[in-house]
Amino acid sequence: MIFPKKITDILLKNGTVSVERKLDLTSTDLENYLLNLKYSGENLEKIKEIENAKLPAFITSFYYFVFSKLKIPSEKQFTELYYEINDFKFEGDDIIFQNKKFSKKGIEARLLRTYPSLIRDLHFYLLLSEDKSFDNVCYSLKTDYISGLDLKISFKNKEYFLSLHLGTERGKEFKLKKNDRHNYSNVPQIILEESLSNLKKHGDFGLFDKGHIKKLISELEHDNRK
Repeated sequence: MIFPKKITDILLKNGTVSVERKLDLTSTDLENYLLNLKYSGENLEKIKEIENAKLPAFITSFYYFVFSKLKIPSEKQFTELYYEINDFKFEGDDIIFQNKKFSKKGIEARLLRTYPSLIRDLHFYLLLSEDKSFDNVCYSLKTDYISGLDLKISFKNKEYFLSLHLGTERGKEFKLKKNDRHNYSNVPQIILEESLSNLKKHGDFGLFDKGHIKKLISELEHDNRK
């Protein structure tokens, strides 16, 4: 490798510069890491004002950490990076953003409720990448954040977008909000919905597994969309 720090390429294009790094993280690595990772986001208080506030995206901090460290962040690392890269001011136990005051505790509760789903999405990306059934597997933070589409796969020369979510009230509500914001009528989308109790447990976290890949492949085999 000609570059240090696992950099595979540096690309200058249309007034931008981008860096590609090799990610050696495997689904098994992630599963083993989760065995010693504690999750404290259960049953935290929801503050309606914060739940509905347009705060900087949590997902950006998560994947920025993955890019820079080539591993997932702990709760503390995730939270600290979120504060570091965004334009916040602090006033006691509150955060000031765009001249509005929010409870720091409330923001952290919302952030931690998002944390397991980010881990699930990354883990399923790794599982799909390791499976030989797919021609290509891709995740784009920009596509996810702007268009609400999680993963793009290529199967037998056809491209699909995957949407993963839990069949909980919160998971269904989040999916409905995505549908309200975007028009998916012309998007070849496959939705994988599962209850938390049917996910495979790794420590405090439930993950999609190879059984869900078999279910996905079966659905793709019977897909008649052109």
